[in-house]
Amino acid sequence: MPGNVVRVRRPERTGRLDRFYLSAFVSAIRVSCRSFFRNLMGRATGTGRGSLSPQFPGEGRARPVASRGMPVLVEEAPGTPRCTACGDCELSCPADCIRVVPSSSEGTDPLRVPEVFELDMALCTWCGLCEEVCPEEAIVMSSVVEVAAFDRDSMVFRKSELMVPEELVIQRLEFVRRNRARQASAGR
Repeated sequence: MPGNVVRVRRPERTGRLDRFYLSAFVSAIRVSCRSFFRNLMGRATGTGRGSLSPQFPGEGRARPVASRGMPVLVEEAPGTPRCTACGDCELSCPADCIRVVPSSSEGTDPLRVPEVFELDMALCTWCGLCEEVCPEEAIVMSSVVEVAAFDRDSMVFRKSELMVPEELVIQRLEFVRRNRARQASAGR
């Protein structure tokens, strides 16, 4: 043998039952039966955890704040989005599913609002880059994950369909703010 290779001979510690995985099988059956009877008794008496599976579509599952769903626009006031039509979300989107057209405001108001804000959910990959680059926290990932349609045209959401009051996404906004503060303190 080349070099300083040392062969270590270890005795096999497997018994007859271990060779056929009988002890592992018995252990798995024991765990399954324990969970089954605990859930059964909890459901029967109403005191336990009951079923861990939600009864779809009547019951929904609570999603963590960090989970990403469909992007939505935050409403600053009823009917007006917080968006300033800067176009950062449109530029950062790898799927090119966001289209922002700023309004040509000729009044004295220096803040722009989007005249057109479209989001093609048939193309969206829910990556969250639009949420990360938005300087105004105007677009956030919601908890809506069931998005379906029978044709592609129904998957294009306009500004009025995307606007959500701030109270409904306040937890996600706080999560985004904590992440930004953590990244700033880490020196990113």
